[in-house]
Amino acid sequence: TTAELIEAWARDLETGPLPPPAVPGQLILPSSRMFSGGQWTEEPTGRITIEREGLLIVDNAEHGSRDSFQQYVAQQRAEFAELGPSWRYPTPEWLEALDPSPTGLRQACGDLCYDDWSTWNSVNDHLLAYGEVVLPPRVRAGLLRLLGTLDGVTAYEDTVDGRPVRVVSLPKTFEPRPGLTLSYSRMELYIDPALNRFVGSGTLKTGRSPDLPQCVSVRNANDPTPAPLPTGDECLEVIPLDPPKRVAITLWEQTLVTP
Repeated sequence: TTAELIEAWARDLETGPLPPPAVPGQLILPSSRMFSGGQWTEEPTGRITIEREGLLIVDNAEHGSRDSFQQYVAQQRAEFAELGPSWRYPTPEWLEALDPSPTGLRQACGDLCYDDWSTWNSVNDHLLAYGEVVLPPRVRAGLLRLLGTLDGVTAYEDTVDGRPVRVVSLPKTFEPRPGLTLSYSRMELYIDPALNRFVGSGTLKTGRSPDLPQCVSVRNANDPTPAPLPTGDECLEVIPLDPPKRVAITLWEQTLVTP
């Protein structure tokens, strides 16, 4: 079962690599290999710089305005100084002291984890994508157990970019009208069983809308005779994709730099 797989994988994560010793001024330099639109691209090390103390993003080469980004950095530092270590601004000591149970992690996450979707995003987009390299093994395992409590989570093994991975997956749902919940895709997180650590995330397309003109979600604005909008429930059906299609993948690496 999914619960049994997640627990077995969590026990393996508990044997994973320890975080490197904390040294003042350490930086995390993320890089990634991404698949989207049918092709792979590389995001090299150095575009984003993160301070290990608090996971503060202190440089972002892709940010449009340097002045506004420096204001953002100053805001981060002010919040960190005022509020202290937290899920948003974790320190090595804070991570070591975390209660890794699902209940303990939910309490630590607080209002950042107000429902299943926000919990998934808070784990994936912040702690894993930026700070996986500095997580204690029991926290990695705890995060997996926390994700295992979310509604609709499944676990399975697969191959991504030629490497075997363990996958934990959550349906991405929406409500077109009250009382009706639909899902066309699942969000995925990947664990490398040889490394016993999280190594990436992705999107698995699992369904589509009916093949009817009025059910096309994106229309050509220049079409002089656009199709009529749906008037009933004829579009509120999910046609399963067999097999499902992985449409987006991000495989991350994080390099720790000590001054």
